[in-house]
Amino acid sequence: CSRKNAAAAAAELDAAHAGECIALPANLSTPEGVAALSTELAEREKKIDILINNAGANWNEALESFPPEAFQKVTFLNLHVPFLLTRALLPLLETAATVTDPARVINIGSIDGVKPP
Repeated sequence: CSRKNAAAAAAELDAAHAGECIALPANLSTPEGVAALSTELAEREKKIDILINNAGANWNEALESFPPEAFQKVTFLNLHVPFLLTRALLPLLETAATVTDPARVINIGSIDGVKPP
């Protein structure tokens, strides 16, 4: 999603619902990108009620020719990033959480995980 599209989607959600929606497009393909997003969020917000991990990648290639660097990219975005982002944002999630209303982390997978290549 481009920065322009993300900003437009946030503005549309803002207009349609109570609360505030802000777009923070980020490149999560590196640990530095995860850290940058975490830092930006921590500078903007004192707490996070819900974290939705929805970034991911796939590589449409047969197993026999699937390059190792593609496997690294896919597993980093699909497995490591949700862990790294959740860990980095844990202080904001803990600040939002109460005994009766815990903060939530939602990890969204892909249909590509259940269909054969």
